Amino acid sequence: KMISTTRRMLRIQMCILPNVDNLGNLQSREQSCKKSPITKENAIRPRAACLQKSASMTTAVSSKFTPLTDAQDDPEGRWQRLAHWAWQNGIRWNSWKVAETMPGLRGAIATQSLHDDQVLVTAPSDSVLMVYEGDMCPLPPDFMDPENWGPLGDFWNVKLGLRLLYEKRLGPASRWAPYLDVLPRRIATPLCFPDDALVDELQWPPFVEQIRVDRAYYNEQYD
Repeated sequence: KMISTTRRMLRIQMCILPNVDNLGNLQSREQSCKKSPITKENAIRPRAACLQKSASMTTAVSSKFTPLTDAQDDPEGRWQRLAHWAWQNGIRWNSWKVAETMPGLRGAIATQSLHDDQVLVTAPSDSVLMVYEGDMCPLPPDFMDPENWGPLGDFWNVKLGLRLLYEKRLGPASRWAPYLDVLPRRIATPLCFPDDALVDELQWPPFVEQIRVDRAYYNEQYD
């Protein structure tokens, strides 16, 4: 039940935009989100968040380097370091940047008008921190017993969390250190919202009810 709930919430977040029927060399597969939200190749489009990437996609994104955020919003230079790291590792993006969407909330905003079939991000699979269903334990035995990896099954979120914790432990030695450096220090998820805020902020009864179901489940498991 928890896996189903997690995937349903992920589809709400990642696949909320309508599908596109004609993508040329790209095939939009919303159903792939239901099976596995982490794919071997990743791309984001304005109207279709879950896509299979063709070899020609890399030519659809501008080859001109652009910052991920404005300099005044990056006083410590963390986003600049991430942008240069991403570029060196073959990740390409255009037409958007990271900024505050409202006070205290960070997100991606468009910097110019977007077209339905416009590719916003491309990333080689070896430049993405991810896990696969049925994969071998990627963590060293001094961090996690490999025998405990398999029983996690398709709990991809737990596996990915373990990978993040391990990379975080490596600190500057981690290949993904620039990415880890921009992750929020605290995350306010709907699970933590008070009941009145759930209704006011989410404004969608099925989602509100699902959050309450999830909250009851976690309280039962960890109380």
